[in-house]
This record gives sequence, structure tokens and C-alpha cells, in this order.
Amino acid sequence: MTIFLRGILCLWLIPLSLIAEVPVPALTGRVVDLTNTLSSGEKDNLSLKLKNLETNKGSQIAILFIPSIEPESIEEYSIRVAEKWKIGREKKDDGVIIIIAKNDRKIRIEVGYGLEGAIPDAYAKRIIEHSIIPNFKQGNFFTGIDRAVDVLEGLINKEITEPPGPKTKVVSTEGIFLLTLIGLFLGYFIFGWTSRASFSSLSGGLITFLLGISTFGGIALLSAILVFFILSITLGGGGVYRGSNRTRSFRTIGRSGNFRIGGGFGGFSGGGGSFGGGGASGSW
Repeated sequence: MTIFLRGILCLWLIPLSLIAEVPVPALTGRVVDLTNTLSSGEKDNLSLKLKNLETNKGSQIAILFIPSIEPESIEEYSIRVAEKWKIGREKKDDGVIIIIAKNDRKIRIEVGYGLEGAIPDAYAKRIIEHSIIPNFKQGNFFTGIDRAVDVLEGLINKEITEPPGPKTKVVSTEGIFLLTLIGLFLGYFIFGWTSRASFSSLSGGLITFLLGISTFGGIALLSAILVFFILSITLGGGGVYRGSNRTRSFRTIGRSGNFRIGGGFGGFSGGGGSFGGGGASGSW
């Protein structure tokens, strides 16, 4: 009995944070629903609304439905989500995260530094009490979140009057590799048609540049130069094409253990925003 009581006492003294910590899910979209509360149409509706807000004002709002965050408080968990997701633009910190712990019946609106003036804690609390909780009590989760987003969008529109600046394009290594591979393929195809190495090298490089300039900017020029030199060496020096019938045998093109074609385009990610605990919490 004494050993048993000592074991219970030791467990009691262990901090709750060491017993269990609900992991923060990956940011897979503007609406992350781990509870299957929202239908696909409802998620698309919210995502489109949030995307339009970001396009027009630059600010980001993300929504997370999660079953439970116990034993943490909703405030502690939301800060961890904010630190991982980094919603909002870097240095402007104009992000908002709405977190719903469905089984715990708790909700939190976490507001970034840059929007604490537009959405003070009292306003966030009012949104929870008047727009979200009444609808949640009736099981209308989409309506509650949709109305909250409308109010938040109105407050952000009043605060941010200038349009968002041009976005910095995130260069995808998979995209660069695919672009270069396409340029090489077209260069070899042109050579097989014209038998002119110099023309094929210039054409492959130019096509690579034109295909990539709108998506990758200056990086497309580097890919074009790479394509030009590879084609010049392999076609002009006979490294890839051998014999009078120009038998084609690829040596290294397309081999890469670290590249994966696909999965590197589009999607949604946080802009690097910071949070300091502003916002409000509630329960229903």
C-alpha cells in the first residue's frame, strides 16, 4: 500500500505538460478540420472567403477544428499553433487563428500583434459570445464560424486600407528540376529533328526561360543557362549522342535522389506572422 501511495504521489508531482501534449497538426489549408464537423462544401466556402481576404488585404485567417487539447488550456495550445503556423505576414503580424476544441467545448480567437488594434480582446470576446456560441449551442458550427469570419473581415478592412504588396514567390526545388528536365527533353527533341547542336542548345534554353519566367522569375534564367550548357556539352561533344544514327542514351538526366516531381506547387502557408497572446476564449 505504501509503495502504491508513493507512486500516486509521484504522478501527482509530474507537470501536466510532461504527461501529454496534443501535437499541433500540419497547416494543410486555411481550414483544418480534424473532427469532420464541416462538409467539404462548407470548408470550400470558408476557404474561398479567407483567400479573397488575403488577396485584397494581405491578412490571413486560419481555422482549426480539433477534438481535444486537454490537459492544456485553450490559451496554451493556441499559442503553440500560432508559433508553428505563423499565420499573417512577416513584420506586419496581421494573422488570426480560430481554434475550436470540439469535445472540450472550448473556442479561442488568437490575434496577431499587428491586428490587436483592429481586434482588441473585448471585440474578440464579443464575437465569440454573440456570433459563435449561440450557433454552436444549436449545432450550427458552420454558421457560427462563418459569421465570426464576416465580423473579423469587417474589422480588418477598417484597419488595413492599403492593398497587399507583391508576394515573394516561394521557389520550389521540384519545380526547378521539372522545368530543367522539360527544357532538356525539348532540346534533345529539336536536335533529333534538325541535327544542329547549337540551334538545339539555344532553343532548349530559350524555351526553358519562357516557360519558367512567370512562375520562378530570375530562377528561370539559371535553369535556362543550365539547360543550354548541358545541351551544348552533350550534343556538341557527343557525350550523349553516339554513332551516325544518333542513338540516344540518357546518362544522368532525370536521376536525383532528393527530388520528387509534384507536390511542390500551390497550397497555403503562413507568412511568418507573430502572436503575443492577444484575443479571447470562450466555451459553450
